[in-house]
Amino acid sequence: MYKAPSIGLRCLYCLAVLSAIFPYGMSSWVALTLGTAGMSRILLIPTVLFGVLGIWRIFLVARYRETLGAYVFDGALRILRVIGLIGMFIAVFYLIVRFAAPPLLRSLDQGGDVSTRGVMSYVVGVYFAMLQGLVTPGLVIFELSRLLGFERQASAQEA
Repeated sequence: MYKAPSIGLRCLYCLAVLSAIFPYGMSSWVALTLGTAGMSRILLIPTVLFGVLGIWRIFLVARYRETLGAYVFDGALRILRVIGLIGMFIAVFYLIVRFAAPPLLRSLDQGGDVSTRGVMSYVVGVYFAMLQGLVTPGLVIFELSRLLGFERQASAQEA
């Protein structure tokens, strides 16, 4: 059966896309640790393209109410949809924590010995950069559940 998207789902989706298209601003030490330092400028092209596509998708979801409508069936498709929704909740939580963490980390780095200042920011930065990889799969799984729902509906109409 067809399920129209609610306002909450549309907002959740837009925030999850924002979380996916704005990468964590890594310091040079975090980038060195993860092996992303010194990448050529050519690799910026896919990043910019991904950002433009994400902003276009947010525009479509915000502008057209039925953009996220889907046929929801029981079984594996419902499980995929729920997993995708959980992934999007994780993405929004990550977005909130990512924007709330820098002031907290600056306050935590004020104390202690001069040689240990910045260690907390470095460790948290590495974990944030690793968590960034969990953001996009939630969106992909949610979109996959929508696609498979439309495919199943089309198959049912043909029969």
